[in-house]
Amino acid sequence: DIIGQTNNQAIQVLSASSCVTFPGFDASSLPKWSRNRCVAQIERAKEFIAQSDKIVLAGKWTYMHRGKNFIQGFRQFLEDTGRQNKEVVVLAQVPMFTSDMQRMQRFSSLGLPTDISIDERWLPANNLIANEVRIYPHAKFLDLSGELFFRDAPFFKDEIIYKDFHHLNEVGAK
Repeated sequence: DIIGQTNNQAIQVLSASSCVTFPGFDASSLPKWSRNRCVAQIERAKEFIAQSDKIVLAGKWTYMHRGKNFIQGFRQFLEDTGRQNKEVVVLAQVPMFTSDMQRMQRFSSLGLPTDISIDERWLPANNLIANEVRIYPHAKFLDLSGELFFRDAPFFKDEIIYKDFHHLNEVGAK
């Protein structure tokens, strides 16, 4: 919303649990409870992709890249959008933690010990996706994890920016 307002652009978010909503994403690798919703959002995404010049794609790459058909579908998506002259920005996965950050904040406020440690698995997953994206001139990989904002993650200016161990909360998203 903030990016759209700042740039005077209409932005549509299409999301479903455990899903990366691009045509060619293999929803059969997902848990049964999330498949139908994912497929429905992918169908909606097709309509928006056809009308859009720019597409921003985000996902939990540590989870997604392990699917047996993920990389093949991802490459096909990038090839198709390249032929259609679409600009694609693939967002890096944000740093992950080994514990739920909201819970750690509650423990800390109660004077209980906390263990805030980074789960390093997001780094190789980001590298894998970045290497795939680099092949396609119309696509860019955007990794903000090195920015000042994430220096003290899971906090920024002493305010918690995570909802759990890998999702940003509203403060973090803004």
